[in-house]
Amino acid sequence: MPSPLTRRQNRLTTAAIVAIALTLAALPGGVANASTTASMQQPSASSSDDFERVTGPLGSAWVADRGTWSIASGKAQKAAGPGNNVATHRGLQLGTAYTVAADVDIVSPSPAAREWSGVVANVQGRTSLSYYVLRATTAGGGRDAQWQLLQMANNSTPTVLAQGTVAAPYGTPLRLLLSRDGRDFQVAVTNAATGSILAEATHQLAVTDPTRIGGWAGLYLNSGNLRARDFGLTTTTPAVAPPGTLNCKPAGEYDFSEADQQILETVPVGTTFAGMPVTQRVLTDGADQYVAYYDQDRRLTIAHRDIDATTEWTQQILPTSIGWDSHNYVSLGLDRDRNLHVSGNMHNVALIYFRTSTPGDITTLSPVANMVSPQTENSVTYPEFVNRKDGSLVFSHRNGGSGDGVTYFNVYDESSRTWTRLVDQPLFNGEGSTANPAGTWNAYFENPLLGPDGSFHMIWVWRDTPDAATNSLLTYAKSENLVDWFDSAGNPLTSPFRYGEADIVDPIPDGGGLLNGNAKLGFDAAGAPVVSYHKYDKSGQSQVYAARADGTGEWDVRQISDWTGRWSFGGGGSLDFQVVMRGSKVMSDGNMRVDFACDANAQSIVIDDTLTAVAQAPTPALPAQITTVRGSYPGLQVNLQTDLAGPTEEGTWYLRAESLPSNRDLPRTEWPREGSALELVHVGVAASPADTTDLAAALAEAERRLTEAYSAGSWAPFEAARSHASRTLAEPDATQDDVDDATAALSSAQSALVSALTRLSLTIDSDAVAVGGSIDLSRVRATGTYADGRSAPVATSDLTASPVDTTSPGPTTLTMTASADAVTTGAAPVRASLPLRVLVVWDPASVYTAGDVVLHDGSEWTATWWTRSQTPGGPQGAWQELRTSPDGTVIWTASRIFQAGDVVVHDGVSYEAKWWTRAQAPGEPNGPWKARG
Repeated sequence: MPSPLTRRQNRLTTAAIVAIALTLAALPGGVANASTTASMQQPSASSSDDFERVTGPLGSAWVADRGTWSIASGKAQKAAGPGNNVATHRGLQLGTAYTVAADVDIVSPSPAAREWSGVVANVQGRTSLSYYVLRATTAGGGRDAQWQLLQMANNSTPTVLAQGTVAAPYGTPLRLLLSRDGRDFQVAVTNAATGSILAEATHQLAVTDPTRIGGWAGLYLNSGNLRARDFGLTTTTPAVAPPGTLNCKPAGEYDFSEADQQILETVPVGTTFAGMPVTQRVLTDGADQYVAYYDQDRRLTIAHRDIDATTEWTQQILPTSIGWDSHNYVSLGLDRDRNLHVSGNMHNVALIYFRTSTPGDITTLSPVANMVSPQTENSVTYPEFVNRKDGSLVFSHRNGGSGDGVTYFNVYDESSRTWTRLVDQPLFNGEGSTANPAGTWNAYFENPLLGPDGSFHMIWVWRDTPDAATNSLLTYAKSENLVDWFDSAGNPLTSPFRYGEADIVDPIPDGGGLLNGNAKLGFDAAGAPVVSYHKYDKSGQSQVYAARADGTGEWDVRQISDWTGRWSFGGGGSLDFQVVMRGSKVMSDGNMRVDFACDANAQSIVIDDTLTAVAQAPTPALPAQITTVRGSYPGLQVNLQTDLAGPTEEGTWYLRAESLPSNRDLPRTEWPREGSALELVHVGVAASPADTTDLAAALAEAERRLTEAYSAGSWAPFEAARSHASRTLAEPDATQDDVDDATAALSSAQSALVSALTRLSLTIDSDAVAVGGSIDLSRVRATGTYADGRSAPVATSDLTASPVDTTSPGPTTLTMTASADAVTTGAAPVRASLPLRVLVVWDPASVYTAGDVVLHDGSEWTATWWTRSQTPGGPQGAWQELRTSPDGTVIWTASRIFQAGDVVVHDGVSYEAKWWTRAQAPGEPNGPWKARG
């Protein structure tokens, strides 16, 4: 029997379909067209149908996937159905490249340009269908004819990929052609009667959606107006199929330098609801520890204890109870007065918020109806508290639903106990964008994270609808005060942030495999922000990526996993996460560790400083006592939540409970009604025994110093350091830091020891002092002898002088004593005495005879003969100036009389008088002086 396609004119043949594809390849502006032509050179197969058979079912090669389809008068049509009706031709499964075409008539008693008819391809699913569709209408009801290329999900959720209008009055027979090669589409709408092209376009997918590859092709109808006259298909072979189940098994091993963690302490808290997982919180603030949880009766409960004083908890039940929604987590915060703030159990409901009036006393928790405005707090989700650098408490929340919510930031004033807007407008505004003013999105952000640079860093994604698959545009900003925001290069940003604005890390489109809550922010060894997340690669498989800011405003994006298969998520409600991203951290070997869980297995991908993957291996395990399910109820899982305060040097607090897994926020009829034990587990790395070799050596040296004499001032800190070092050496739990600090302190104190002063001697340039005068201590020179045998000058400022009696002429004594810290504790004070002479001051009215001694202008003078009113100072007068050095050597002066044999010092040279002389300086040729030695 001849092919049906040969029996009617104007029927499409396989050759005609391919010819149309080749014609499209030649159309202007279609780069994708060439690839389609190239792919068609691969092995291919064709199938077609002209529906030229008796009225009745479509036939054995067709499946009515949605709606009731039949053949009447040689045309395929839909008899009944709910809309978005699909019938697929099962004679040939699609490959990587294909062309689907159909001749259709649109009939309607009242044309309205809404009678959508077309062809579908890559149809996947049974009752819930996903596919691509090229559909068109003819004009009517005052509206132009239109065409659309759509991506359809779950029968009824379309995404417009391309669209336009055509000149096709009602009654125009249409020929629709849909071609695809990989990520590239080309479409054409022609007048089937004349062959003229009414519309043609190309479209490239940002990513391949493997839920819409392979599969089947067929016909589409949104109402009862389609009359399909022909259908044809050409596709490359072999057929392709969507990726299988995600396989994310570890690809190797890695020697993590971190030692195995151990349980340091376990503290029971209470009993918690176990019907589903929901985030519960622990917050440690010094010695105060708070836990927020839902008890076995679903009631929100706050517990508090003093870590240093007791393990007993004070419990306060709050007047709100959880249902079955895992969104309804609870958040905790502390203001600068240390009052506790609690908010939670909300998913698009009015604000639920409590705070204490007395710090540390949870019995004073009271409900507060509103923070700022009831109008912006009537549909709250995702409450979070964060403290700025000045300690001020900031609260953020979404108001509105998924896909059209607005995020607000409030700041708390302790003095007035009121909240105000941190800024006068929301931080995010999903109402429209430059490219799509009519669009609406909701921002899902990770709580601002304080980075090593002292700034807050934040990432977020945009979600178009309640469908989790519609997350897009991973975005970043940073701020020092949560008011003024900047991109990764420090350029200022404008808020509120809108879709497509700010610092876009990765422009992932809707359906690209990005998921809110599953992108995490960390920092590399240099402090640069690093974002770890998952999305689909170009072949549509799930992969993990790392993106790092390069300092110029750009991001280096690297695929760091090599997985096969795909986690296809979507829909609303709480998802059952196959992949859970847990962030990244720098390890001691300089590499980074990106942590995640896949199929409930904790794993890590190790990347080097170029973001190149080194290995994927199991994450260093927490102790099995924490991660192993203890309950006997079937299906339980372990839920862990880390301390909001973060880890400390001692370790990390984990809040541990068990529950059934997520049920997409749907109620259960059975669950462990007795609840689950809730406990805090303190986990840390057991310290290795400290190396005390250097400390022991320092103590041995210190013991030797005990036999030596040192100044009391330097001995006291040395003895304190020695005692501390001895205690540290004897402490079995001393850390290496403790030992190193004690060693350094003792070594420093030993270096600062000063040998004790044992003897003191004093000299002065002149032992004469005026009657009634005082001693100029700057003229005194002190020399000390120390226990270690050395001699050294001693500053007179370190000595204490006793009073000197200068009331009358005659001998007197200056006594000076060293300060107490210069000698060994308990030793007798070290002092020295210096004999002085108290002399009268020259008076012009007094009579002086030979031998009288006076002071004048700071010098000592003796009268040569009887004199009165003659001022001392002339070289030939009645007065002789007497000067001696501290060692008693006579110093030559011009006024003094010298006899033969007298020895003097002049200009540092010793001379002997050859005869009587006065006023003749030593050193003159043929003079009375001769140099000695």
